[in-house]
Amino acid sequence: MDEQVGKHVVAAPGNGNGNGHGDASSQGPPRLERPARALVGWMSPEQTILFLCGKRIGETPPADRLEHAGTARQAVARRTPAAGDNIVLMGSPTELAGYVNALRTNPIGAQYFAEGWEVALADLTRVRGFQQSVFTERAIERVGDVDRDDLAALAALTLPTPQGTVPLPIQFDEQRNVFTILSPDLNLRVMAHFIQQINDGQGGPTLPGIGFAVALLPSMMKVTEFQGSHYLVDGYHRAFGFLARGITQVPVFTRRVASFEEIGIPAGMLPQGQFLGARPPFLPDYHDAEVSTEVSLPIAQKMVVIQALELTPSG
Repeated sequence: MDEQVGKHVVAAPGNGNGNGHGDASSQGPPRLERPARALVGWMSPEQTILFLCGKRIGETPPADRLEHAGTARQAVARRTPAAGDNIVLMGSPTELAGYVNALRTNPIGAQYFAEGWEVALADLTRVRGFQQSVFTERAIERVGDVDRDDLAALAALTLPTPQGTVPLPIQFDEQRNVFTILSPDLNLRVMAHFIQQINDGQGGPTLPGIGFAVALLPSMMKVTEFQGSHYLVDGYHRAFGFLARGITQVPVFTRRVASFEEIGIPAGMLPQGQFLGARPPFLPDYHDAEVSTEVSLPIAQKMVVIQALELTPSG
């Protein structure tokens, strides 16, 4: 989903005694963790234990944290069933006309419009969330001190256009002929492949160059409408930051879909019955201590590996 920034290095998982401390020097490489908030009010008891323990298998969280999670589930069960989410979207205002036109002429933005996405203002307080947790570190910093009334400035954060070439941390292992790119931004993508004639410019032979083009794609905030309800598909960390600053209406890409599969929900999210049901989590719930809680979770990173192998197949 949203890009991830920042990291904490912590000791590796414990030695099975449930305390999570152990000798880091003998437990393998350290883990990278970051503070987050988890929607324990919508998790099963098994999921809750996993998240409260930082996704360490075999550990048991403190009793008071388990008790809070049980109280959070009860709070969700007491909620009044959600009414329709129909007021969540408003048409694209005239102040955004210039920015929207620029998006339409941008190759990446144009692809979204071709897929049926349109720009609209979304009321974040009425958008449902299906992501189990949101990393909180630097989420507020990401939205900066943007003026809530400056729609173009908000759009630059929610619907960014590429600003020049972004340098990538490329490493090369000469012994194994391997290029490696490791990024905390999950929007790292292999974009294209190429075959190009290469000359050293010093009179040497011209040789065929074979490779791949890699880029960091801009992350768009996207809201999908399905059966009258709206779901945040991408942009959870920015949404968390906006709501922390009291900004509730922001420009997003949105489209209506006819089937559940078209929402675009990745694996590892909350159970379908929770966010499709009558008492779903909404984006402000990530801030609500009654139904969510602070946790420390391992971060995901994106890696692209490109290797040249010299093989001698027989037969």
